[in-house]
This record gives sequence, structure tokens and C-alpha cells, in this order.
Amino acid sequence: ALPISPDGAGSLRLGLFYALEGGGAVLGALILTRLVVHRVSGPLFGMLALMALSLALVGVFGNVLGSLLLALSYGVGMHFFNSLYPALVQTRVPPELISRVSGLEFLFFDGLIPIGVVLMGPLAIGLGAGGALILTGLVVTALCLLTAAAPSIRELRFPENEPMVADAPLVDG
Repeated sequence: ALPISPDGAGSLRLGLFYALEGGGAVLGALILTRLVVHRVSGPLFGMLALMALSLALVGVFGNVLGSLLLALSYGVGMHFFNSLYPALVQTRVPPELISRVSGLEFLFFDGLIPIGVVLMGPLAIGLGAGGALILTGLVVTALCLLTAAAPSIRELRFPENEPMVADAPLVDG
């Protein structure tokens, strides 16, 4: 959000934004090491929603300290998702299908980024950079919460006999 700021965010603020996002990822890693996640939908889609809501709030706050702190929450969500999702794929997808599923996930996660970038330009022109972040962040937040509420998604679980961390608090979301 800072690079598209109309007042031209300085390099120090941009560096702080990315450093705080990285700090959030470290914080997310520390939190995740203390949890045993069995039911995946709550933490997985909850953290995706946190990331999207963080971006929407960057649109609300604009180029101020609050936006920099939201980079921290975005980083927490990013680490949770980037840890839980691959673990879910590796524990739930048959070995002979992992490469196929990985190819499709790359297509949907990374291959569609250019489409989002192309669409964000006209949205930012029409709504302003902040308005575009608010709209897209809220839409993605809603999609994450709706997806997490689907019965088949709510039942996604890691194998019970293979906890991620022994003697840690249970997250059953």
C-alpha cells in the first residue's frame, strides 16, 4: 500500500513496512510453535482473513503509523498460512497427486497475481488507492470467512497422531 501512496512514501517508511511484515512473520512463527493445530479451517482461513483485513485497514489509515503496524499483523497471518497450507497439502493429498495439486496451487496462488495487479490499477484510479485497498480487503475477508464456514472445509484436520508440537495448547477452530 505504501508504494502506491499519493504522497510518495519515503524509502524509510517503505523499508519499515517490509521489516515489520517480516517481524510479523517471526512473531507468527513463534506463536505457531506453541500450538497444536488439528482442525485447520479456523487458523488457516482466519489468518487469510486477518491478512485481507490488514490491507483493508491500511486503506482506511493511509500512509501513517497505523499502516506500518498493520504490516506486523499481515506478517503474522502470512506465516500461519504459509506454514499450515503446505502441511495440509502434504498430509491430505495422496503422494501420487502432490505434483499435480502443487501445480494447480501455483497457478491459483501465483499465476493469477498479474490479473489482480491489472484490476487494481483501474480500481485505484476509480476509488483511490485507499478505497481500492478497503474494497478488495473486505471482499477477500468475506470470501475467507465464507469459505471457512463451508462444512467440508470446517472438517479439514491434520492427523491426530502427528501433532506439530508436543504439549502445546490445542487450537480447534
